[in-house]
Amino acid sequence: MPERYKSYSFRMLTVAFFLTLNITIFGQCGSERWDVKTLTDAEVGNIIFTPVSSTVHKQLVFPKPVYHENNPRDATEKKVYKIRCILVKYMLEDDSDWHLVVKDLTTEEKMVVEIPDLDCIDQSNPHFSKIDVSRKRLKAKVGPVKKTPRLPPPGTKLQIIGVGFFDKDNHPVGFKGREIHPVLELKVL
Repeated sequence: MPERYKSYSFRMLTVAFFLTLNITIFGQCGSERWDVKTLTDAEVGNIIFTPVSSTVHKQLVFPKPVYHENNPRDATEKKVYKIRCILVKYMLEDDSDWHLVVKDLTTEEKMVVEIPDLDCIDQSNPHFSKIDVSRKRLKAKVGPVKKTPRLPPPGTKLQIIGVGFFDKDNHPVGFKGREIHPVLELKVL
């Protein structure tokens, strides 16, 4: 093979390698209000990390602010909530977060809670110290979390502790964009 073709082939392989690396490493983490979701925003110091008891119903009563990418934290996004709920379905999102749809214990109301990917957060942040064990607890109960939505064993009850969050309306009708994101701790009850 002539030398110029070897050089061209090497350059093409190098470009392909770095494109793949970029998609694999940098393409997996999220974007929309990502600094708020990962507790790296300027207002993180204003969050009260002592959990407040709540329910899915109470979370859905909060009025949704007008969404834009640079929203400051809403007052309800400066609190950590403890919610007991029923797991309805779960999946792995494109940003590698675990996306869980949960239901209120007494109503049929549903909302989304998300457990961040360990590779997309600052693991030295002490508030994230229980993320890995939370993922392991959920996986032990329901099995692997995959890109296609999965149903848990009926009646799977959870206790979620996490920061309140308003996302854009990219979830099914009725969700209002209210989430717990990030989940800081999850227990299977």
